[in-house]
Amino acid sequence: MFESEETILTAYGHVLVNVYGNKKKYPIFTFHDIGLNAQDNFNNFFINDTGDLFGTGFCVYNINAPGQELMANEFPTGYRYPTYDELVLMIEEIVKYYDVKSFVGLGVGAGAHLMLRYAVKNPDKVDGLILINCVETKIGWLEWAQEKLNVELLKDFGMTKFTENYLLWHHLGQCLWECPKIELQAFRRYFETRPNTGNVAAFINSYLDRSTIDIQNQEKPFTVPILQIVGDHRSAFVQDARYLHSLLDPKTSELLELFECGSNVLEEKPGKVAEAILFFLQGMGFVSWLNVHDAVKELVKKDEAPIEKKEESKTTDTTNQPTVGDGGFIENILII
Repeated sequence: MFESEETILTAYGHVLVNVYGNKKKYPIFTFHDIGLNAQDNFNNFFINDTGDLFGTGFCVYNINAPGQELMANEFPTGYRYPTYDELVLMIEEIVKYYDVKSFVGLGVGAGAHLMLRYAVKNPDKVDGLILINCVETKIGWLEWAQEKLNVELLKDFGMTKFTENYLLWHHLGQCLWECPKIELQAFRRYFETRPNTGNVAAFINSYLDRSTIDIQNQEKPFTVPILQIVGDHRSAFVQDARYLHSLLDPKTSELLELFECGSNVLEEKPGKVAEAILFFLQGMGFVSWLNVHDAVKELVKKDEAPIEKKEESKTTDTTNQPTVGDGGFIENILII
């Protein structure tokens, strides 16, 4: 799949967009999670793990939040980071820049919340949503106080062990002792050397100050098709995903819980995630010619291999990124 980069000037600063595929094909817009950037979250999945599988029918636009790319300059004095509602407006600018009429949105964590917020405001522009580790509600008071401390530590002292452990919990789950050691070590190395920690703190702070997305009190029922993907008990977000699922239209939404998987589903189970996404897209009428089972058969087999063995075969350049993430609907709720 061909990759290119474009920097787009928006009302909230310059935004880097990684583009995978031919722009004449159907668009998928993605948004990454806190502490990472678009390449960290999606490069392995779309390039190394699934190859050209998505490039056959889609063009993927990976949006970086302002200042989150590794080589980004530090924000100037007085810069105010956009709120989550303003980040929605930023996405609108990017969609207009590419002259896209409608698209499928894919988000992870903080990016999933943002994509859902965008879709609720612009349901006519979103044909479907794929949400990984999505939290629909605002943050609770106790969690808010703890994470505000993390933000201040990042701004004043850079990456501390306290903040690093918070990010590990967010990205890998609440049972770190059950995570594959190579995955845990790779994330630790990445966060320990992460530049521009003040920029990272600004994005985290914006996410912490989010409001609840009011899905049920819209002028029209919210019926955008949604596929949610989350890990099982190791994930920090499984209860949030179940709660969101209870608010959605059961005719157009589904929840996939991946067995023996933490929060980092794109890296731990890329085959099963790709399979679920492709079936979801086929249910919407895309790539109807593709035999999904055959296309992902080898990928799903690799999901069952120990992650230590999978990592040994990777050829990704890890100089500027971690060795880890960087016909009809499936069942309404599925645990596999």
